[in-house]
Amino acid sequence: MEHEEITPDQFTGTYYAYDVDRTLILTRHQGRNILISIAKQDKLSDVGKKGLVVGGDENWNYLYSNDKGLNKPGLGWVSSYMYGASSVIVFEELDSRRPLVRCSVFKWLRAGWSGINMVQNRHIYAGMERFGTTFRQVVEYPALPPSEEMAHVFQGIQRLTVDELRDKTHRYFSLLREKYGQDKSDAGKFITGLINDSAYLSQLTQAQMRSILELEYLKHIMGKTRIVNIGDLISLPSNKRVG
Repeated sequence: MEHEEITPDQFTGTYYAYDVDRTLILTRHQGRNILISIAKQDKLSDVGKKGLVVGGDENWNYLYSNDKGLNKPGLGWVSSYMYGASSVIVFEELDSRRPLVRCSVFKWLRAGWSGINMVQNRHIYAGMERFGTTFRQVVEYPALPPSEEMAHVFQGIQRLTVDELRDKTHRYFSLLREKYGQDKSDAGKFITGLINDSAYLSQLTQAQMRSILELEYLKHIMGKTRIVNIGDLISLPSNKRVG
C-alpha cells in the first residue's frame, strides 16, 4: 500500500492525494530480467485542491494550497475527485550485456466532478509523457551520486523533528516570497496568499515538509533552478556545501 500526492496537473492546476495498492513482480524471460509494476487506486481520492506549476514544468517548482477546487477561472468552486486509476508498467531488459531497458506504460484514469468522468485520452497521454520524461531524466542522469550517498541524505531528512521541519519550511516559503512575492502574475499572487496563510503552514504534514527538502536536494543534484541553497537546510555527506 502506498500513499501518493501528485504534482499539480498542467490542465487545471489541481492535485490529488489517494492510496494505491501496488504489486511488484520481478521475473525473467528468455534470459532477460523483467520488472512489472501493477497499481490500482484504493477508494476515492481526497477532494482536488488548487496547486500551481511555477515557471516551466521542467524546473519542478510546484505549489500546493489547501483550498479545494480547480485553479481555473470560473471553476474554483468545483469539488473534483479521482474516482479510479490503474496502471501497468513493464521494465524490460533488452540485453543482459548492456544497460538498456525498455519501459512500457498502460494507464486507465477516471476523474471529474458530480460523478462525471472529465478525463480525455489526451490528458492521460500528456500525463504519461510527463512521467516518462521526468523518470528518464532522473535514472539516466550521468552525475547522480552513489545510491548510498543519496540514501544518507534522505535518511537525515527523515530524522528531522517536527519543529526542525517547520523552521526549514518557513525559511523555504520566505525565500519563495523574496523570489516571486513582487510578481503580479498568478504565481506571485498564489505565493503571497500561501505565505500570509499561517494556518496553511501550520497544518502541513511531516511528509509534505520532507518532500520539499527532498525535491530541492534532487533539483540541486540535477542542476535545475532551485529556490534555496539546500546545504543551508540539511547536512550533506562529507560536509559538502551546495551552491
